[in-house]
Amino acid sequence: MYNSLTGTVTYAEGQSLWLLINGIEYDLTVPTVLTSKIGTGVLLKVYTYLHHKEDSMRLFGFESVRQRDLFLQLLKVDGVGPKQAVSVLGAAPPAELAALIEKEDVGALSTIPGLGPKKAAKIILALRGRLTAETRSSAAAVLSPYADLVRALADMGFAAKQAETVVAEVAAGLNPDADDFEQKLFREAIVRLSSF
Repeated sequence: MYNSLTGTVTYAEGQSLWLLINGIEYDLTVPTVLTSKIGTGVLLKVYTYLHHKEDSMRLFGFESVRQRDLFLQLLKVDGVGPKQAVSVLGAAPPAELAALIEKEDVGALSTIPGLGPKKAAKIILALRGRLTAETRSSAAAVLSPYADLVRALADMGFAAKQAETVVAEVAAGLNPDADDFEQKLFREAIVRLSSF
């Protein structure tokens, strides 16, 4: 959907960030580490994630691809929703949080507002040993010219690196100017990835 947005900050407080882009003001939920160092009037680029539920849509913003990747990993943990994931990211930089998870530091993670020892232990159990490799794969996928498509395939359970390779191979055999180029590319990529 949206990989990133670049615009002028019109409001930055707590987890709320408003970005003005070509006369449209976007309301994003962001980690507090971002709003704590940004003032209004600043031109800012944020990496985005659109969270869609039956009754609502919410746009989340992040200052780096790695921060967004960690957010997406946290969403895979049973019982962790987007609001709690953003709160966790507001507590420390992604590298520091990843280090705490790898070291199995339940005590340090438990001090994050909204996280108790049980939830911290659940995050460690779900992400330890997988986080570094997966965030590296996701970051590599974003560099692809078909980043959104690769990310969608990765969200469906395909390996990001493999999806990136297959998408590039399929794209080379299609006409990029065709109206249904992306649909054909997506369908053919799924067929090929499913055969592995």
